[in-house]
Amino acid sequence: MRNRRIILTSILLILFNICVCVAGGKSPKPVLLVYGGSVEAYMAAAQAAISGVPTVWVDNSSTWRKSLSTASESVQSDLMLDGGAWKYILRKTSVYEGIEALRRDSTFKRDLMRLSSMQPAKKELLTVIHQQDIEKVSESSKSWEIKLTNKQSFQVKYVLDASKESKLCRMANVKADDNVKVLRSTVLSLPQSRALIFVGEDQGEIEVAYLHEVVPAENNLFVLKAKEGYNLPYRVALGQTVGAVVSYCAFFKTSTDKIDLRVLQNELLMYRSRLLPCVDISVEDKHYSSLQRIFLTGILPLNQKEGKLYFNGQDSVKLADVKEELKRLFSRTQLWFVDHNPEYLTLKSTISLLKFAAFRGDELDKEIEQKWKKEFGFEQDYNPERLISKYEFAVLWDKYASPFWVKRSQNGDAIIR
Repeated sequence: MRNRRIILTSILLILFNICVCVAGGKSPKPVLLVYGGSVEAYMAAAQAAISGVPTVWVDNSSTWRKSLSTASESVQSDLMLDGGAWKYILRKTSVYEGIEALRRDSTFKRDLMRLSSMQPAKKELLTVIHQQDIEKVSESSKSWEIKLTNKQSFQVKYVLDASKESKLCRMANVKADDNVKVLRSTVLSLPQSRALIFVGEDQGEIEVAYLHEVVPAENNLFVLKAKEGYNLPYRVALGQTVGAVVSYCAFFKTSTDKIDLRVLQNELLMYRSRLLPCVDISVEDKHYSSLQRIFLTGILPLNQKEGKLYFNGQDSVKLADVKEELKRLFSRTQLWFVDHNPEYLTLKSTISLLKFAAFRGDELDKEIEQKWKKEFGFEQDYNPERLISKYEFAVLWDKYASPFWVKRSQNGDAIIR
């Protein structure tokens, strides 16, 4: 118990110091106000600032900080689906030896109070107001005016109520329902996988959220109820996702139904958010980002066992599994399929197919051969005649064809122009 308290106290200090770092300096007029004394509220506010949105966070309670120091929060993530801001926090709480080593060693080896910060591009983009509450909420035609108990007032266009009691919503007469709907995932279809914006795990169960199921905010007032009872990695990840959704709307002056799926996903991926629910892929993998992007295209099917999803990167690539999606994404590949119909793809046939999709010539063979070990770091030797693995296929297609950037609707359907 003592070791656990040391760990949680370290996390508390990290979160507090990040606030200090980003709250300094002259602040521009805020566009977004985040309300709530919760881990989710803090992470949403921090992500919004990192995404370039001037934000004020009204931390109305010290309860969340006290809960960390008294060890009432769980830091355990049973499936080690760490990523994003939580990965950053893990790095700052220990002599770093890799995420898996940290997760297995619950003592985290050392109580570190020294840290740099997870800073936005401009530190002054996040203003933090501790131990104050909402006194009055009023709405005009284009903005919200929020008065605090210390008599400070803020006029902002976008608001996120991330408090436990949804007090701000009640004062504004807005229905207190979460905008980002989280669902338990036992089966994840390929179309669903393309629209993922959140992956979290609690007590061995994976939960996800999709962009097309985000509920539009009422008059730009978003809601995220604090998920008390859930583990800390889950809550940090959810707060970061909701922060990205709200900051997208604030930055582009738009609504949730107009969010560009790929732009939002890329914003999350830039900060290493975990959108790949496979338990056999580590955030420490050299090609973690490529694997995430390829997963979000829905090209490669996943394997399910006992309610958990596996990438199984060592498996061979069956042409029937990837053919139809590649034809939709890269219409030119239909010419290749006229003359080629192997059951499984070899390295040679994969490169040949890549040339059609990426408009590349024979120089691609030499380039891939030269980079095979030195840049890609693949374990198996370069041999054009052998079957290509799913892992190698994913890395090469992300590198040379970039299927992730094919425009998608909010439900994940490809928009081909």
